[in-house]
Amino acid sequence: MKTSLDELLNTFAEAAAGHHEALLQGNWRKANPLAKKVDRAFRRIIEFDDDGRKALLEMTSHPNLAVAGIAAVYSLKYDTRRALAVLRRISQEPGLIGFGAKQAIQRWEEGSWQLE
Repeated sequence: MKTSLDELLNTFAEAAAGHHEALLQGNWRKANPLAKKVDRAFRRIIEFDDDGRKALLEMTSHPNLAVAGIAAVYSLKYDTRRALAVLRRISQEPGLIGFGAKQAIQRWEEGSWQLE
């Protein structure tokens, strides 16, 4: 049975939120598999071509900033302007969430980060 786009987006969001929570707790054993789950969900989402990429880009407005930020990171190649705008907004937040967004922007701008 083929997984639907909505199911994959839910998996992406749940794994992204869980990953952030695990990082906040310093639980790398939990965080690392969730990061891999995010990446696997992304790879399946883009199999839906433009529909998948558009749906992922829409997740950059998710109320959970961890989900919005990861969706923005994975959307950088698809819509750089919009993804960077989201990351710049999140980079103003305190703590790990803001730091992570700043790092994503820096890596993107220096050309050292390609997720596809």
